[in-house]
Amino acid sequence: MTDRYYELRAKLSETLSSLGIQAIEPLEEIEMTLTIGWDSASHIEVMLALEEAFGIELSDDEVEKLTNAERIINHLEKAKCNDLK
Repeated sequence: MTDRYYELRAKLSETLSSLGIQAIEPLEEIEMTLTIGWDSASHIEVMLALEEAFGIELSDDEVEKLTNAERIINHLEKAKCNDLK
C-alpha cells in the first residue's frame, strides 16, 4: 500500500470521527449498516463531508456504492483529490 493510501485512510478516519462515527480498527472493515452512527439516514452527511474534506464531487451512483471504508479509500486513491487539508 502506498503512502497516499495511508494519508487517505487517516483523513477518512478523521472525517468519520468528526461526524460521531466510531472509526474502529481495522478501518477497512467499517461498513455503513454495521457501524455505530453510520446508517442510511446519515450516509448523505458522510458523503458531503467526504466531498468537502477531499475536494471531490461524488455522483449519485458513487454515493450509492461507497458504503464501506475500503471502497471509499480505493475510490479516493483513484480519484484526483485535492491535496489533503
